[in-house]
Amino acid sequence: MVNISYYNPAYINSLFFPEIDLLISVGDNIDRGPESLDVLRLLNQPWFTSVKGNHEAMALEAFETGDGNMWLASGGDWFFDLNDSEQQEAIDLLLKFHSPSTYY
Repeated sequence: MVNISYYNPAYINSLFFPEIDLLISVGDNIDRGPESLDVLRLLNQPWFTSVKGNHEAMALEAFETGDGNMWLASGGDWFFDLNDSEQQEAIDLLLKFHSPSTYY
């Protein structure tokens, strides 16, 4: 089992073969450090999927309501270190969690 919050591509690639394996995250992919966007980018890979954790839910709620205090207090400050295009990319990736196809 890998803690995806501490994303290390070389380590992950040594543990599985993307041609035949599927990496499933149980959520909370963000808010654990500056690599949050890199971890979200894994959603673009055919060998990666994730359920929505409470940190993804807090981020989505912050975008929907405009109240991000809970999210910021829980580690969401990484988002504001991103440039505008990276912020939009993060939002687009987080919105994938609204799709029923991301759940098993």
